[in-house]
Amino acid sequence: MIELRNDLMSVQVLPEIGGKISSLFDQRSGREWLWTNPYLPRRPPIYGESYISELDTGGWDEIFPSISPCLLPGNIGIPDHGELVFLPGEVSAQTSNSLTLTTLTRAIKTRFTRKLTLDGNKLRVDYTLDSLSDEPIPYLWAPHPIIALEDGMVLELPTSELTTSEGLDLTSASDGSCKITIADPALGKTKPHMLKFFTQRGLADRASIHAKDGSSLKLHWDKKSAPYLGMWLNQRNWSGIGSEAYFNLGLEPTTSPCDSLTEAIANDLHLTLNPGESRKWHLELFLAEA
Repeated sequence: MIELRNDLMSVQVLPEIGGKISSLFDQRSGREWLWTNPYLPRRPPIYGESYISELDTGGWDEIFPSISPCLLPGNIGIPDHGELVFLPGEVSAQTSNSLTLTTLTRAIKTRFTRKLTLDGNKLRVDYTLDSLSDEPIPYLWAPHPIIALEDGMVLELPTSELTTSEGLDLTSASDGSCKITIADPALGKTKPHMLKFFTQRGLADRASIHAKDGSSLKLHWDKKSAPYLGMWLNQRNWSGIGSEAYFNLGLEPTTSPCDSLTEAIANDLHLTLNPGESRKWHLELFLAEA
């Protein structure tokens, strides 16, 4: 485990477990923002095993080049939740406030690099994707931070234009933004519910979630690089391992509103990395107090 820390926040990273960010901790409020699965221990992954039943341990993973397992032309198999979750991130640079991890993907020929930089209450993540192939490479990408939910938390979005609002406690504002209030079924305030939904293309470049104690997590990104925001809201309705159902939220700026790269290709909702091409993008995460 590698830790970046200052007086405001700390970030813990597990290079050997897909480069997973295992902790985003607010030093002021004492709040751990990332959910950890209490029923599934963390361990080095076996390439190609089920993510849902073996590796869904929480934290923040990187998803590339597909979320759902799929078969690409040329009989190229992409495992559940992509390649990066199965491959260790090599530490290619490290300072007191930054960490760079590099991964060579196996099924497709790319080099995926992340640089994490801690600056006050901000974590900046810079991404570089390099083609190592002589052929065009289709892909989608999404970060996969899983937020630990509490009753009364409020998810704030810059747009109310969502692919679905079924089962959401949603209020819209005159400026087009919306707030979604999270209730805990364990307290009898709502029924167990789960939902995957997206914002419409190009309408979101930020999202935040606010706790009742006034602390908040805010995520900012470039909507040209990630034109959609995907959200996975699980209000104690589902577990992939037969345990008590989870209470968590996935906040995922993404290149595509599809979980399957095969589906994204069929609907022209994927990106293509050309031979020799390199792409860069970034996102920023802020932990704010009351």
